[in-house]
Amino acid sequence: DFAHGASRRSSGRAVDVSASRADLIVAPLARADGVGSEMATKNGAPSLPQLPIPAFAAGRDGRIAALNDALYALLPKVASLPVACDALPGLSKAHATQLAQAVAAALATPSKRVQVELQLVRAPNEEAWVLFDLAAQRDAKGAAAGVLGVGQDVSARVAREAELTSQVTSLHQLMD
Repeated sequence: DFAHGASRRSSGRAVDVSASRADLIVAPLARADGVGSEMATKNGAPSLPQLPIPAFAAGRDGRIAALNDALYALLPKVASLPVACDALPGLSKAHATQLAQAVAAALATPSKRVQVELQLVRAPNEEAWVLFDLAAQRDAKGAAAGVLGVGQDVSARVAREAELTSQVTSLHQLMD
């Protein structure tokens, strides 16, 4: 439970989710509708197709310029949409840092795909875990022009892992 400072295990590594509500990044982003597409072009980000899965585009500066409706639906509801952001709304500062590092890694090695798993908090006790696959998009000269990130909601898997961990802990306590 995010509000109670739990720790989750994902992909074999512990992920700290003990951040307070004040630690969450709540800045809104551009969507990939007409406004988002225009912003993505201004920022040098790759164009963002409307996909049925969560997706975002970042420019060569690493800032997120657009996101699609599937990702927007997983985020906290916000009133306004700025031109570009360094992170997605609802991320803890630690997860925002992980996202920035993953985008930078994808930009630095355009031939390599990068994965990052992030917890998006919409409201207290309402979260989604998304596994993003990031790949640099190249310009006509072959240089990295931006990053396209596509994801899948892995919340059910993370919940099953947390339940299994809880059951194993309970079993160990009974045996001691």
